[in-house]
Amino acid sequence: QGLNTLISDFYLYNDTLFAFAPFFGSIYYSNDKGYNWNFYVSGLPQYLLKFFEVEGKLCFYIYSQIAWMDFENQKVVELDNEGLEGNEITSVNEFGKTVWVSTLSGMFKKDVTDFFSKKETTSSKPLTGLIKRHNSN
Repeated sequence: QGLNTLISDFYLYNDTLFAFAPFFGSIYYSNDKGYNWNFYVSGLPQYLLKFFEVEGKLCFYIYSQIAWMDFENQKVVELDNEGLEGNEITSVNEFGKTVWVSTLSGMFKKDVTDFFSKKETTSSKPLTGLIKRHNSN
């Protein structure tokens, strides 16, 4: 079963191909090089999403929000983005002990040891998603 929708980003992570469909706000995955696709997360904002890795963990950003996919607990964890609010992210890269975030407003950096700090849930627009399931094989 193929994906019959607009895909804004693909990413290969641990032999699993991930894809984001912005029209549905959904992440799909394929364990067979894209021949068959399964629903993974739905309910994300309908905006362009970009996957990346930090310390070997699959992460993504949407607009000014950053999250990582916690496969062990099957949830999307929104990360603290203090200072990034309202600054559209254009890339995130890990270099040494620093994570660099470029935005349309400039560059930001964060120590890699602090990168996975969870965002406080008092946000007026929390990043949420419903994980369906994921087979790591």
